[in-house]
Amino acid sequence: MIRIAEVKNIAVITLVGPGSTILFLPALEKMREVFPAAKIDVLTPINAVADMFSEHPLVNRVVRVADRKDGNFFDRIRTVFTARSIRPEDSRRYDVSFTIYPSNRIHYNVLAWLVGAKVRITHGYEHGKLKTLAFLQNHPVPTDVTKHDVENNLALLREFTSDLAPPERISFHLTEGARRFAEEFWDARPKTRKYRVGFHVTSFPDMTYKRWPEDHYVRLFDLLDADATCHLFGGPDEAAELRRIAARAKNPAEVIAIPLVEAAAVMSHLDAFVSNDSGLMHVAAAVGIPTLGIFGPTNLTRTKPWGLNARVIQYEEHLACRPCHVYPAKSVRLKPGCPELTCLTEIPPERVLSKVLEMLATC
Repeated sequence: MIRIAEVKNIAVITLVGPGSTILFLPALEKMREVFPAAKIDVLTPINAVADMFSEHPLVNRVVRVADRKDGNFFDRIRTVFTARSIRPEDSRRYDVSFTIYPSNRIHYNVLAWLVGAKVRITHGYEHGKLKTLAFLQNHPVPTDVTKHDVENNLALLREFTSDLAPPERISFHLTEGARRFAEEFWDARPKTRKYRVGFHVTSFPDMTYKRWPEDHYVRLFDLLDADATCHLFGGPDEAAELRRIAARAKNPAEVIAIPLVEAAAVMSHLDAFVSNDSGLMHVAAAVGIPTLGIFGPTNLTRTKPWGLNARVIQYEEHLACRPCHVYPAKSVRLKPGCPELTCLTEIPPERVLSKVLEMLATC
């Protein structure tokens, strides 16, 4: 393994979405502590992730690796082949690359190999080694399926430090511009009820299996009518879908479809946030507001919101099939096998309301 003093240029490879990238932030802080003089580049194909790091004090440069559009085969090919030309600004190659967890996909490993760092660190997985060309990475660290993604990401640094205790809360960097945007945003919207509650009711197009039913959300908006205004968050490309959902509720719900960094700043002024297992769920927890994650087929041990004010809710009855989303440890596929999603559809709005009111009572 390379010595710490020899590490001058680091590539952080994140082909995952904003949510999983947020769960890497404690590892980034530890990385900067271990390598105080190294230049850290973040490589990503995702606009929202690039925006997260564009003014981040721990990152030297953000490198765009093509564009993620639909997450399909052609997107992956374009992303991988863009990597052939990526190099540090002042050197022929990176000394170390770290691939963010989870990473059990073939294009993650091919991209890391093409970037060409001397030491390529990722997680090792028992499933799919040949299918994903895992041998292209030369320093795998063990995956611990009993640990949260925050802890698995910190484990990427195990060869450089033994101090890998996770923080109580993730720190999400809010730029001064985003903070001003949020202040002006809420100054123009005086409170009309006691609480403001935010929601993320959608997901990436290829992750609709994480969505609590739309009908349940609409019912929850109406149940909150006497206590709270409801605010539906999402990216600009989700605006039309969010407006359609908001229009179904008797309790008017405001649609806030803005870029991620501005959304994070706006969300920091909320009293609570309710969400599918999604990136904005992790944003809410990271900016410190009480957050409730609604979980179905995904593994809450891995991806529950991280923080003292974070809570989860799932179907109360025992389901032998849950979680059926077993990527990355036991599958290279992202989608679960169950079409019914009983684990989500059978969580009633009234039960979620009870959890939301518990959170609001602490405000």
